[in-house]
Amino acid sequence: MLLTSASSSGLQRSSTSTSSSQPLIGRVAGDVLQLPVAGGEAFRTATQRCRPQLEGGPLLPKLQRSGAWPGSEPSRGSNTTVVTTLHVDRLHLLEAHCAVWPHTIVAAVYAPVSATRRLVCLSEGNGGGELARRRGSFLSWLGLGGSCTYSGWSVDRLKRLVRSTHRRAQKTGQCNLEVSFWTERVGAELGAAAGLLPQAALQNRALLALGPEDASEHSAVVLLDSDMVSVDIWQLVNWPTRWARALREMSAGKALVLPAFQLTPGGVAAAAARGEAVGLAAMRDALEVATAEAGKFPLKQLYAEGRATVYSDHGFASSQSAALPELWFEAGDMHGDPDDGYPVAPQPGFAPFTMMLQRHVPWADERLRGSYYQRAWQALACRAMGLQHVVQPNSFSLQLPHDGGYSRGEAALKNFLQLEPVLRQLVEEVGRGAYVPVTSFGDSNICKQRDAPAVAPAHDE
Repeated sequence: MLLTSASSSGLQRSSTSTSSSQPLIGRVAGDVLQLPVAGGEAFRTATQRCRPQLEGGPLLPKLQRSGAWPGSEPSRGSNTTVVTTLHVDRLHLLEAHCAVWPHTIVAAVYAPVSATRRLVCLSEGNGGGELARRRGSFLSWLGLGGSCTYSGWSVDRLKRLVRSTHRRAQKTGQCNLEVSFWTERVGAELGAAAGLLPQAALQNRALLALGPEDASEHSAVVLLDSDMVSVDIWQLVNWPTRWARALREMSAGKALVLPAFQLTPGGVAAAAARGEAVGLAAMRDALEVATAEAGKFPLKQLYAEGRATVYSDHGFASSQSAALPELWFEAGDMHGDPDDGYPVAPQPGFAPFTMMLQRHVPWADERLRGSYYQRAWQALACRAMGLQHVVQPNSFSLQLPHDGGYSRGEAALKNFLQLEPVLRQLVEEVGRGAYVPVTSFGDSNICKQRDAPAVAPAHDE
């Protein structure tokens, strides 16, 4: 297995293995590039492939459900559900999600707590339950600062906050919002990993809430981070010819990639002149792009003006590069005809936001923590199960501006070194054709193929 390192010129592929070079911040490479593609159809039983925690393996997140609230709006007959996970600090972003998505959203909200069941604010890169003030990602870049907003709040108080946010989002938005609230006691036993969102475990909880065994052949999910919204997907879902085309692709084993973008923090002076908070102005600008009837063309104009860029995970600049954003701007048209995408071969570090049939989504491996690591690994696991990534030419995802980037510490050396043995083990399992995700429900009836190899060995006939 190789690592890529962060250098002055960006992320570069290492030419030596970790045994002869110092492990650096980066992403897994090497054998992953030659993943054996399943002889066709392992993805068709993806929801049955999971197994329990390995003896002596890394600790799995111990999530406790502290509350759940069903949606109060009709799902408008759509078969497509947005699935998102978020730290409680980003709770307000649910209102933005609900403003742009007219169908069902299933959200898993997370709060790390102390032994006294009060919110612990973990500094980015610090572990062991250390209370700290955290810098934000977007507004702090503007010099506005940021902090862990709900430091010391009790679980009961946080629960009331989640409930009120759920009600407000349902009242002011247009979605059918289903929310579950999960807490986890974090301590020194987690080390640096305590500062990483248990994204894999949370995504699994959200997918379980959808009832994988009851999913229809046409049920699709859009897998997003808390600060990302899908753009144009709701039009695709509601446009019969476009939906029929997308459904054919997904049924044939395609994962539809939504290229990710972010707006640059422009317009500060203009916002100040209008007497607006910069954060509100930035959010308004993002929502204008996300709801534009002209599809991707407003984004294309902003991109040409340097006011929008390709989304970059903190410390992982290449997380979206495999989607070839420059090519994407020239593909398709405003109204989705033609809507045929172009294939993508996952590269080390590629961590896409995708739309897939629910029954094809592999369970997230709960040995991993962190949003970026989970998305990057899931892309490779999908390929190992025979799925092909195809970029949607008229749909994309856009980052919502926020203060408090919980995933900011993922590129920290101590966090990467904490996860590196897990990543190495995952690569070895895939390489020998025996990969099955490890989950906290691995001994349940859901996991009918917990001992079966997830991919066929490369030499099999």
